[in-house]
Amino acid sequence: GPHESLRAYIKRFSKAISEISGLDDGTAREALKKGLRHRSLFKNEICARYPPTIQDALHRAKGFIELEEENERVERDLARTREELSKARDEREKNFRRERPRQQRPTEKRVERSTRRDRKRPFSPPKYALGISPSELIAHLKRQDFVTWSKKLPENPARDTSKYCEFHKDHGHNTVDCRALRAEVAELLKKGHLREFLTEKGRETYGLGGEHKERRVVQHIEDTPSPPPVRKTIGVILGGSIYSGETRRRQNRTIKHSQTWSN
Repeated sequence: GPHESLRAYIKRFSKAISEISGLDDGTAREALKKGLRHRSLFKNEICARYPPTIQDALHRAKGFIELEEENERVERDLARTREELSKARDEREKNFRRERPRQQRPTEKRVERSTRRDRKRPFSPPKYALGISPSELIAHLKRQDFVTWSKKLPENPARDTSKYCEFHKDHGHNTVDCRALRAEVAELLKKGHLREFLTEKGRETYGLGGEHKERRVVQHIEDTPSPPPVRKTIGVILGGSIYSGETRRRQNRTIKHSQTWSN
């Protein structure tokens, strides 16, 4: 049979041929070879070095029987060693969990709840507002050495090849929708980078609105040209009329006097 040992097969074969009278060696050798398992070492032996008699073949079988049983013994020892190591590892993990404080034990239910909560929680993009386009942002980031670039996306046959992300350098989504890019920009803003590209709303988000507004007001005051100096003037209402009886010479003297104050 397929699971029969070589010792059991040779014993059964020897008993069978002993009950057949007048069996020639050639027929017995062929019957022996056909009954051996495929890729059997003993079968390879009698095919490569054809035994002259059936008794010679059965004599050679003894060495292969010992080899097969030795291999089986080694396999049993290895299996027992693996089992002992597995039990020892399980025991160490059990003792480790027992010695840890209860609040530090990540129970299966707690891990399952956390995983389920993360799956249900929608992606919330970082809140910032830049005054440049995604392409301009990528071009700027390429010139910096503090950027952590994302690797290419995993292979997916259903990926939308009509969309391209400059941050991943791969297809699947557009740059403006890239979550990894948004997270990287938010991290860089926390470290003080890219703040020169923030809009007024973005600066307020990062607590920079008041400072920026104050600096802009100061700059506006400094850039505003000074007004010309105010000149003193005295408004004079000329009394009388052509009917008042005031002479022309007296009016001229009054006008000349007012012009002297305004210079």
